[in-house]
Amino acid sequence: AGELGCLICNTSHEPIAARDPGVKALIHKHFARVEKSFESALRNAVAAGELRIDRAQIRRSARLLYGVLVSLLVLLRAGESRAVLKDIANTAVDSI
Repeated sequence: AGELGCLICNTSHEPIAARDPGVKALIHKHFARVEKSFESALRNAVAAGELRIDRAQIRRSARLLYGVLVSLLVLLRAGESRAVLKDIANTAVDSI
């Protein structure tokens, strides 16, 4: 079935990420885009009345989800069970 994981997460801890400013910039741009996507989804949920949190909580929650996503990708790569990954993801979503 091949190796599982995220190209960006894998690249972020390779020596090239520290040595090449272009690679480092692309990694940061990708991670910022992920965080902003979570923030946008949370704002949409608030606007639709599906979620009641303020602007500061939206930002913190987006960062939480971003951090959890990256962690899940690392844990997936390490061979963690789907049951554990699902528990982590569900707990993160429930915390919001």
